[in-house]
Amino acid sequence: MIATYQLRCGGMIMQNSHDTSIQDGKFYSLSRRFSAVLIGVVTVLLLVFAATAIVLNLSEAEKDLQKRLANTFGLARISLSTSLWNIDHDVINNFIEALFLDESIVYAHILLTVDDVKPKLRSKYHDKTFEDFVGMPQYIATSQDIFYEDKNVGTLQVVMSRHSLQQQLWRNIAGILALTLIVIAAIFLTSILVTRRYISRPLMKLQHAAALIANGDLDTPIETRGQDEIASLARALSLMRNSLRQFVGALQSSNAKLEDYNRTLEYRVEERTAEWAEAMQAAESARLAAEAANHAKSTFLANMSHELRTPLNAIIGYGEMLTEEVEERGHHEFVPDLERIQTAGRHLLTLISDILDLSKIEAGRVELELETFELAPMIQEVVNTIQPLVRKNANTLDVQYAVDVGVMRADSTKVRQTLLNLLSNACKFTEKGTIKLQVDRDANAETERLMFEVTDTGIGMTAEQLNNVFQPFTQADASTTRKYGGSGLGLAISQHFCNMMGGYITAESTLGEGSTFCIRLPAYVTEPEA
Repeated sequence: MIATYQLRCGGMIMQNSHDTSIQDGKFYSLSRRFSAVLIGVVTVLLLVFAATAIVLNLSEAEKDLQKRLANTFGLARISLSTSLWNIDHDVINNFIEALFLDESIVYAHILLTVDDVKPKLRSKYHDKTFEDFVGMPQYIATSQDIFYEDKNVGTLQVVMSRHSLQQQLWRNIAGILALTLIVIAAIFLTSILVTRRYISRPLMKLQHAAALIANGDLDTPIETRGQDEIASLARALSLMRNSLRQFVGALQSSNAKLEDYNRTLEYRVEERTAEWAEAMQAAESARLAAEAANHAKSTFLANMSHELRTPLNAIIGYGEMLTEEVEERGHHEFVPDLERIQTAGRHLLTLISDILDLSKIEAGRVELELETFELAPMIQEVVNTIQPLVRKNANTLDVQYAVDVGVMRADSTKVRQTLLNLLSNACKFTEKGTIKLQVDRDANAETERLMFEVTDTGIGMTAEQLNNVFQPFTQADASTTRKYGGSGLGLAISQHFCNMMGGYITAESTLGEGSTFCIRLPAYVTEPEA
């Protein structure tokens, strides 16, 4: 269906045409595809679970059968040794009869050294001998000698059938498969209902709202409840509708004024008025474009944290898994390439995290998560994390702190990130040199403080560079950025984190000799005042 609408503004007519023929089936197709993928994954997982349960069930049943057979022979050794020595047929026959209370036993025979006892079989096996059962996979045929005071007084032959085991196995398989089908059906129905409610219906409402706007209806409100992506799209559509309504209203007002001027002014005044109206329209368009760009930036930064970090973490994780696998299989030639993938992923993740952190800082949405933690394990974790960067430029890392350095109450994540920022900068700007991390506790001050000092023997900085070192997006110059990489945000973010925790960072540097950065933080950070 082609919808045509006209917005009449005084003597000015705006006409537009839109193809609004969005088929509802597309939404349901999306719902079906989502349900199909979900059911496929769940089905595979349930089938794997069912197969595992069946195998474990079979193994346990086989172990139980073997255990019962072992118990039978153990009981025979205890109960029959004296009876076999005395050749007490009544006791022997009673024992055999007792064995047949177990439905799995199909054959039992006791061979005496001086006499014999007639073998006992199930009726369906009346023509079988012990040797006939030996080697048959559906039976367990076992014999064992029985002794009386170290003298062999007889041999017990027992055959157990796996038939009952197989029957139980089939019953278990049927039960597991039935349960699997029920779960699959329940998940299928649930996924259909959920996708239709939370995806298809909201999209159909947005389609209807867009069709109304295309037909010139700028007054019908658009439902914008919720915090998901569809709700964000609805809010954007509502904002567009409001902006368009304001734009049309402005045009109508301007047109009315222009008509008055046309009645009272000469052609030149009318021409200048038209130029002024066009300028106003351009200014309004520029303002709307600026507002839309600012809104897009806010929406982008709000959504990109999950959208960017999740796939990058997956790439890094799979890279680590592949590295371990190729090392286990002996394909060491692939390890350097996989390590490059992981390094590039971590570098990109760091850049993205820095930009997003700075955005949160500028928006005032960074909060402290205070906790009490041991310093020594945290320092060791930082050292372990930074070691690959230390080795990359053939540097040496010297770490000094007291064994009883104690505990700290602060935001451990931000303390760790600040130390990693300083150490990574030291590693990046130092080659074949020494990097030193020293941690001290100052208990003499009025407020107990901790000092983290990072010193390197790298390229150093000039006085001008040192003055701007904590400014966002700042490095020495363009050549430094090209050679060493980085976003220039790490020190700015670290300084903000320290300020939030009641501390600060100082920097000293000499060009060509190296740099020293010192973090001073309270040992027990308190919640900032609102």
